[in-house]
Amino acid sequence: MMTELLADVRTVVWKEWAEFVRQRSTVIGMLFFVVVFGVFIPVQRGREWLSSGVPFLNAAIFPATLALGVVADSFAGERERHTLETLLASRLPDHAILLGKFVAIVGYVWGLTVASLLAAAVAVNGAEPTGGPAFYPARLLVSGLVFGALSAGLAAGAGILVSLRAATVRQAAQVLTIGLMGLIFVGVAAASALPDGWKRWLIETVRGLGPTATVLLAGAALLFVDGVLLAVAALRFRRTRLLLD
Repeated sequence: MMTELLADVRTVVWKEWAEFVRQRSTVIGMLFFVVVFGVFIPVQRGREWLSSGVPFLNAAIFPATLALGVVADSFAGERERHTLETLLASRLPDHAILLGKFVAIVGYVWGLTVASLLAAAVAVNGAEPTGGPAFYPARLLVSGLVFGALSAGLAAGAGILVSLRAATVRQAAQVLTIGLMGLIFVGVAAASALPDGWKRWLIETVRGLGPTATVLLAGAALLFVDGVLLAVAALRFRRTRLLLD
């Protein structure tokens, strides 16, 4: 049973990746991302780029941003291209279709992030060959890649929920953009409205926990939210309803 499910998920993943590659805008976006963030900016900063916290932040944040750029197409795009009916009429089970699209999006943006990080390391070492080879600190690299996968899962889960019911890709993208801007606005407003005493308490609490515990707690929270979003998407995924929409 599990073997069949994994095989079906793999089928959907390869289908999605093939569609990504066939889209010229996606390929151009991939090359632009790797060249700018994997070559141009790191070379300007030099070796200090590899040891700074910037690559960690990029690896943690960029996958979510990249995922939002492609997840709107996951179901709304199929609906626009009139291929959703064919997909839903196939022998593939519901969970395989949903998981396949989720894994394809997360794997795509995470792989692009890894390619960007490796390109940056090669570019920096090539631009400054003296002093021996340099690479990212292992802890920062692993933390960034883990958070990158989790943040991509967050964006993919939320995006799939929206795309399931959106009539067009544009509508899904607009809802996701408005939602993201709303979250940012609410977050900034909430942070500004917090009393100074609460802010000091939060800062002291984080310092008391230490970086390792803070990262683990944040990762666990992200993983929990990812799981909730995926579970809700699974509950809302109904073939008959999707065919009627």
